[in-house]
Amino acid sequence: MAHIAVIHHEFDPVATRPYLIGQIADRWRAAGHRVSQLRGMAEFVPADVALLHVDLTRVPSAYLAFARRYPRVLNGAAPDIAKRRFSTHLVGIGDRDTGPVMLKTDRNHAGIPERDVARARAERHGRWAVQARRLAESAMPWWLAGRLESNAYPVYRRAGEIPILARLNPRFVVQRFLPERRGALYVTRRWTFLGRAEFGCLILARSPDDLGTSIVGRERIAAVPPELRAMRQRLGLDYGKFDYVMLDGAPVLFDANKTMGGMWQDNVLAPAMIATLAEGIDGLA
Repeated sequence: MAHIAVIHHEFDPVATRPYLIGQIADRWRAAGHRVSQLRGMAEFVPADVALLHVDLTRVPSAYLAFARRYPRVLNGAAPDIAKRRFSTHLVGIGDRDTGPVMLKTDRNHAGIPERDVARARAERHGRWAVQARRLAESAMPWWLAGRLESNAYPVYRRAGEIPILARLNPRFVVQRFLPERRGALYVTRRWTFLGRAEFGCLILARSPDDLGTSIVGRERIAAVPPELRAMRQRLGLDYGKFDYVMLDGAPVLFDANKTMGGMWQDNVLAPAMIATLAEGIDGLA
């Protein structure tokens, strides 16, 4: 049996934002493995393998160096999952009108993890720092602060409808809106993986930008386009997920994540997915 260390950022809200890895770790423990959840770099706990689970788009170099102390590191070669690294359908300022577009943050998950870390760091310095940060955030318009007005990515009929300062802000990206449809529903395909273990599913929803509340069905799928396997290798991901659609027989990748949330109560496929991913540790530790 192996000892597995899961490395979180010291300010990751592990208690209030359950992660999928927590449920996978429960499976590991049930199988006889030992799992240590590390918060920050204050203590080095020897282990056979470490999973770098820092919930930030760009992993700080100090955490990368800390993880390299372990004999084997999962996601140690994945320091950056910014959308500019993998999106192939970005719309630039000088591009001709391409029809509907979606405005997104370059950072993962609308940049929320980065804001949570900054807020927690301010709290460490006292109430005055928290108040100063809140004042600065409230005084800046969304297009200047680089944050969206809500967590949902808005869709525009054309790129010209987006405020020009938002388009010029490097914290945002503009992607062509290329939905896959099944009748009136929107289709999202999700490939989740850990080592050689992988799980594919198809999600049917009424809305393209808020899957959480508009999902009406899920189906398991087996095929994974080779282009996505190549992108996984390029991004250096041992553990993570891709969200994509299929258009004209080719995949369009629009989201990559390596610290997936764990709120799966309404997902009938969740038990099979968690069991499958847990088996991925075999041969890695």
